[in-house]
Amino acid sequence: MKRLAIITGSSRGIGAAVSCEFSKCFPIGSHIILIARDLEKLNEVKKSIVDQQPDNQVSVIVHDFSIEATPAQYKSKFEQIM
Repeated sequence: MKRLAIITGSSRGIGAAVSCEFSKCFPIGSHIILIARDLEKLNEVKKSIVDQQPDNQVSVIVHDFSIEATPAQYKSKFEQIM
């Protein structure tokens, strides 16, 4: 069964490690969405996951959760990748 994971803070530290380890457990065709502030670091984590699990989809969203956003802004970000 395909899985969907949304992981925040996934560009470094524990978030990056969790993203990479969780991705190993997901079946083919799963979708992992990585969210953090640093696009360059997000893309490094994405590459690491894709290298391990090329049959899973990995998307990145650059967002800073410390900045207040409206529900419409969050919806817009997710619509970009879905």
